[in-house]
Amino acid sequence: MGLSLFRGTHHKFIIKILICFECSGRHRGYGTHISFVRSTSLDKWKRNQIKTFEIAGNKYAREQFNRLSIPMVSGFYEYSNSGVTKYKNDLANKVYFLNFTLG
Repeated sequence: MGLSLFRGTHHKFIIKILICFECSGRHRGYGTHISFVRSTSLDKWKRNQIKTFEIAGNKYAREQFNRLSIPMVSGFYEYSNSGVTKYKNDLANKVYFLNFTLG
């Protein structure tokens, strides 16, 4: 199921959530122009990427997806929904503001 709260092994980079190994394979299959996945243990992370993930994460994404009424299809959130774009933009603004104010 999308946005599980278990400890994931991979990270979906744009919306900042942890996903399981099986889901990471599916997302990698979409191509990087659709979905970008990074391993939590095999890939190198920049400091700002870690900070961004600390701000977001699965719980925050789930709360925002519910607030934005993003529908689920077959147990997975519909990532092509316009609400996801709003979520990504809001998150980018929040991260920018925190990075700007915290230095």
